[in-house]
Amino acid sequence: ARTIVSVPNGQLAQMSLENFSMRDKILFNHKILLGLETSADQLRFVLERTQELLQDHSKLEPATYPVRLSGLKKSGLELELFAYVLETEFDAFLQVQEELLLKIVDIVEASGTSFALPIEGRSTTQGPGLEKTES
Repeated sequence: ARTIVSVPNGQLAQMSLENFSMRDKILFNHKILLGLETSADQLRFVLERTQELLQDHSKLEPATYPVRLSGLKKSGLELELFAYVLETEFDAFLQVQEELLLKIVDIVEASGTSFALPIEGRSTTQGPGLEKTES
């Protein structure tokens, strides 16, 4: 904590700075990806229940919690969540964040759909009647 930081004036003038000691809230911003098999009804269920979860939470700033379908990706349906957590300490924020994320997992499970699996890298498949292929 006893560190000296030197920043040239030219760089300082172009930087965006945030004074953590002055903040009264911390942004909760997550993107979640639902599987492509998710039906429109399941999607609406997840959107509505997640919105209700955020609206009813006492540690969130009122009227700052949009939950939106933000994209149709190759691997799934992308939802984006924004809310301000009314905490100044980062550890307290992390506790609220964990609670919210666990409840969102419950909502997704209750809807009957699931999270999308990331599609990355190369895969090798081989089975009866199939030649070994790489994609």
